[in-house]
Amino acid sequence: MLRSVFYQLFCVLACLAMLLTNSSCSKLSRALKNPDWKVRYQAANQYYEKGDYYRASLLLEELVSIIKNDPTAEDIHYKFANCCYEENRLVDAEYYFRTFYSTYRQSPKAEDALYMSAVTMSRMSPIWYLDQENTRYAIESIQDFINRFPKSARAKDASDKIIELRQKLEFKEYNNAKLFYKLERHKSAVIVLDNFQKDFPDSKYKEEAAYMSIRALYAYAKSSFEDVQAERFQEVIGRCENFIDKYSKSVYVNETQDIYASARRGLENLAKQKQAIETKKKQSEYDK
Repeated sequence: MLRSVFYQLFCVLACLAMLLTNSSCSKLSRALKNPDWKVRYQAANQYYEKGDYYRASLLLEELVSIIKNDPTAEDIHYKFANCCYEENRLVDAEYYFRTFYSTYRQSPKAEDALYMSAVTMSRMSPIWYLDQENTRYAIESIQDFINRFPKSARAKDASDKIIELRQKLEFKEYNNAKLFYKLERHKSAVIVLDNFQKDFPDSKYKEEAAYMSIRALYAYAKSSFEDVQAERFQEVIGRCENFIDKYSKSVYVNETQDIYASARRGLENLAKQKQAIETKKKQSEYDK
């Protein structure tokens, strides 16, 4: 008996839901078909105020392109951009926020639109190991906002977003450099590790990057032809000295000192070999 009552109640609620859905769809359909754009705009505002951004966007999307020289055009454009953002249509949102700023620079919402354009771009920044073109563009967009509105209440938040995005670029470049090192592509590793330190001078990875570049350069020097080994061993020695001076308390100091000693021995051995060759050559000329 109780189960029957619950079943009947469920059926009633399901029917009510279907009626409400059909009524809502019917209302939206009528608004979309109405030739009077002002009626569509009014309906869109009602949906927008309720947070129904999907239905609001359906009504506003056409109005954005056809309503240009009317006082409501600015409101339509901004609300449609925000609908796209709320629906996670980020490419559309970024475009319409950006074009809103370009079109309505004197609007009270211009600052907000430019900020939202940059924020939307930052949300399109992918995970660190993927291509970071969107991340770089997001940084440029946020910096552009800061440059245009340096006294904005959002400037601090914008600066924090730049730091966050740069950390992602930093982590990607660090891991790319580390990959060359792990693959023992010594010459390339030295180049990318050096570039990383130049591009991110304040990185928390710079100490390890400096150490890896020394190890990679030493390995590269050892595998080089003898006529260039001395020059490369000398560079290793110079880097070791700089590292020990700069990072005297580093966990890599002892290993760096070992590399330094090995590079010095390498230089000494090369000098001995050169001296032996010159002595042998002189002896050969004397015997003649």
